[in-house]
Amino acid sequence: MRQLNREPEAGNVAVLQIVRYFRRPASSDRNAAARPNLFGWRLDREMLNFLADTGTVLDVDEYDMTSGAASAS
Repeated sequence: MRQLNREPEAGNVAVLQIVRYFRRPASSDRNAAARPNLFGWRLDREMLNFLADTGTVLDVDEYDMTSGAASAS
């Protein structure tokens, strides 16, 4: 895989794009407390090595929708 990162063609770029939206659950949602907390995430060493070996760009966008207006983090 390291060969992928050495290719001379600069126009070929891989992108892993992650987009997450957060909003407050409705107060009538009785199962909200039973749902897992989705704040925070991680990439393990194997995934980081893969992204580095392939020259992949990681693009993460998170939007807070709790106040009614979208704002990028």
